[in-house]
Amino acid sequence: MAQSLSWFSVLFVLGAGQGAFLVISLLTNKVGDLAANRYLACLALVFTIALFDYFLDLTQLNQQYVQLTVLFWPKEFFYGVFIYFYTRELTQPKHVILRGRQWLHFLPAFLHVVVTWSILVTSTNFQNSMFSITPPQENIYSLSLWLFFNNVETLLSIAHLFIYLALSFRLLHQHRENIKQTFSSIDKINLHWLSGLLIGVLCIYFIWVISVFWPGSAWVNEWLDKFIGISMVILVYAMAYFGLHQPQIFKTTEKPIDKQAHPENLTPSTPEQEPSSPSEKYKNSPLTNELSLAIVSEIKHHMATKKPYLDSQLSLLQLADSLGISIHNLSQIINEQLQQNFFDFINSYRIEEAKRRLASTDDQKYNILTIAMEAGFNSRSSFYNAFKKNMTMTPMQYRKSVQRKIQG
Repeated sequence: MAQSLSWFSVLFVLGAGQGAFLVISLLTNKVGDLAANRYLACLALVFTIALFDYFLDLTQLNQQYVQLTVLFWPKEFFYGVFIYFYTRELTQPKHVILRGRQWLHFLPAFLHVVVTWSILVTSTNFQNSMFSITPPQENIYSLSLWLFFNNVETLLSIAHLFIYLALSFRLLHQHRENIKQTFSSIDKINLHWLSGLLIGVLCIYFIWVISVFWPGSAWVNEWLDKFIGISMVILVYAMAYFGLHQPQIFKTTEKPIDKQAHPENLTPSTPEQEPSSPSEKYKNSPLTNELSLAIVSEIKHHMATKKPYLDSQLSLLQLADSLGISIHNLSQIINEQLQQNFFDFINSYRIEEAKRRLASTDDQKYNILTIAMEAGFNSRSSFYNAFKKNMTMTPMQYRKSVQRKIQG
């Protein structure tokens, strides 16, 4: 058992070291979204503290240095806030400045810090009594603190994290809907890895809740704690890799000039400003139905002759610029007249291009991935998903079905 304990202790220290390295790397990294990096650094710091706290527990140093355990105690109320701020920063086109009511997000954590750190000035015996499984009997003050930390605080921390995880998942869902209105390729900006991070945190916390309320043996709880620690180590390494490699999604770009001279339509709406329905979104639009239909014809002619969809990085801004209309007008026409978002609109042309080439006898020498890339897709998975969604069959099945028709 001692060997196992030593092995876990080393693992948690290494995980904490990786977390500390990630914090430094994120704070010194000058590439990408700097504000998002700072929030991820803060989140990594909280995980680093948690892993070091697990190390103290396993080595029983927490009994010798109980002040460290008290010092680290308020960390539970920082996880959710930093996860939410990091998600918000990645999914919002505009940087959200922390000021005014924004600081209220830290109020529960601040109150916890004030209450908890006040114990640091008390005796070591008093601090140890806060971690005891039996309530202290000295006075009403110590009993009240014990009840708070061992009952109320646990329930509050669970509710606190779950609320912020729910808000973060909501932001991610909105983000994935919004980028389909602007980008034709979303593989690198759909933040699937962040979904994994949120799910990972949710699973770790769920296991922690089980360990807290588990009525079973101490041996089971001990291994649950170790499993949580190992999961945190894996999560820290995942954050180190994906967080540092996450490209900046929203960049400041020059807006196209609307040939119809409607400067109020030049600034795209952010997810925070997104109206609840299409009719609400375009209620102030100057586009008439006749003008929209005329522009639809122009768009289709442009797509057929210029084939801009072959560019795998084509965006709404680029297409609007080449057509000479505002991104708001272009988005409205695609949404209302064509009943599609930008992502599906562009990929429908790419699929038709791929179908044409898959059916062509001249292109039989090319493999499916080559055709997909030349049709404007930037990955095998995005091509297969889009093709199956539109054709209810795989590209290989489609190619074989065309060949059978030609031979038969």
